[in-house]
Amino acid sequence: MNSDEIKQLKTFIRQRISELESLINEADNQTAQSDSTNHTMPPISVESMVNSNTGKSLIRLKRNLEWLASEDAGYCGECGCEIPFKRLKAVPVTRLCVGCAE
Repeated sequence: MNSDEIKQLKTFIRQRISELESLINEADNQTAQSDSTNHTMPPISVESMVNSNTGKSLIRLKRNLEWLASEDAGYCGECGCEIPFKRLKAVPVTRLCVGCAE
């Protein structure tokens, strides 16, 4: 993977991180509003499930952003083969090639 591709991936990941952080903030605001008006909410709300999944994606994206700054950037964590740029763009949270992911 060349330096231009790494830059593109970093930009794409930063944008995705920003989008996910906005989603979490919106869900938190909706939960806060619901809590103040509806005291019979179930213990596990849709918002909390979204935040949990979104939070996990955020963590993985942030780790991959750091990974892209390392010498291992773009190489499969299992077999060591280069991960195609198209795969990294399509699945920015991955560190595995298609073969190892299956």
